[in-house]
Amino acid sequence: MFKRVVLIGILLMLLQSCGRRANVAAPVFAPPEPEDEVSYRQGLEAFHQGTPEAYTRSAEAFRKASALKPGKCEYALNLAQSLLFLSAEQAMNREPFQPRHDEALAMTDSMSAPCETGFEPFILRLRALARGQGPSAAEWMNRAVDLDPDDPMNWLVLGYVDPASSRLVSPAGTGRWIAASKALALKEDSALFQYEFARNYYYVRGREQESKRAYEHAIELNPRHYRAYLGLANRVDEDTDIEPLLTKVVEIAPHFLDGRTALGDYYASIDEVEKAITHYKGAIAANPRYDVAHFSLGVLLLDAGRNDEAEASFKAVIDLDPGSYEAAYYLGNIAYGRKAFDEARSRYEQAVKIHGRYAEAEYGIGHTYRQQDENDLALAHFDKAIEIAPRYGDAYLSRGDIHSERGAWQAALSDYRKAIECYEEQIKQYDADIAYAAAHPRSLVLQSARKKKERIRARIQSVVIQARSVVADIEKSLNKTPD
Repeated sequence: MFKRVVLIGILLMLLQSCGRRANVAAPVFAPPEPEDEVSYRQGLEAFHQGTPEAYTRSAEAFRKASALKPGKCEYALNLAQSLLFLSAEQAMNREPFQPRHDEALAMTDSMSAPCETGFEPFILRLRALARGQGPSAAEWMNRAVDLDPDDPMNWLVLGYVDPASSRLVSPAGTGRWIAASKALALKEDSALFQYEFARNYYYVRGREQESKRAYEHAIELNPRHYRAYLGLANRVDEDTDIEPLLTKVVEIAPHFLDGRTALGDYYASIDEVEKAITHYKGAIAANPRYDVAHFSLGVLLLDAGRNDEAEASFKAVIDLDPGSYEAAYYLGNIAYGRKAFDEARSRYEQAVKIHGRYAEAEYGIGHTYRQQDENDLALAHFDKAIEIAPRYGDAYLSRGDIHSERGAWQAALSDYRKAIECYEEQIKQYDADIAYAAAHPRSLVLQSARKKKERIRARIQSVVIQARSVVADIEKSLNKTPD
């Protein structure tokens, strides 16, 4: 009976409440965000991701916002800025960049007058970015910083165009890293600023860990920031395996030339010749005019004894960059190995003409004359090599051989002793490098380098033993000779 009464009471309460109006606030619906503002916000977010693909997305977003609201300064100026950053990335990767640069410049010119009031620092920054380093760009950016020191982009671009600015001086030092640190302090959630901070702190002694952390933070903010992965690979200690970092760079950006060649260099350094060739050729396929990859491929093939292939690579370098004295020198070495001494000398002379003071090439010229019994000419070039590089052991040894053949015993002894002294210095340095590598057994790069240096050290030691024997024989002969 009690349960029935309670149930009836509850039903009555419910029935009574049905006739009342609940005192509940009506839901409030915010008006939708205007489409142009959505695109603008997306553009800003993309821009601070700090990669070419992000700059492309930011430009598209700002372009859409500008189309929806033509003449709005924020939209047009940010579009120009995105295009300038994109064109800079394209230029660094040796891609066509002029169309983006020219569009940004035209947009800046067209918006300067209507946007000058309220946007002068931004316009000055765009002009400076378009101009690059120089007195005009420096003047514009220093004024932009004075007008708006709270805009982190002003500090970043000031560091680009005027790293010697008096505004970039602190008790801790001066230069571009001060600009990057000021920009980052104003906006830490920017992969762009984290990367620039890390990149510029790389050159500041004692700030290695700060640089490393900033690279890591840039990657946290944008896991596709491939330049940050590459920077981190250059910053970690010797015992850290950098292959995953470099592989990530190529995975994200297979056409990024520096990334491809860096992975190729890594494989070359651990004697993974075919893997290295794959990545050098990958860079060349992305841009056949990329002389850096042709040169690295040539050095690798030459070390592997594949001289004909190496020759083709070095000739490609010369075609792309006639000022590459190193490519000319290596072509001389290849010709010398074939006993084509006139051709070798021509290549060495080409290297000297380009470089001016190139001890190795002078020594090469001397050796071609030596092989053709033109010993006076050989001596002249050995002298020149020693004048350029006073610790050049091979040049002393070769000059000593000529003096010995001519019976100029004192001159020969002097040169042989000098050669031995130079070689012993080299052996001492190799010993230090080998010991350092031995202390880092986990480093594949150092272990591979250790094996190479052990082989070179053994060859030098053999030469020293022979040179000491020759010196002993000369001294013995001189001691037997009557006064």
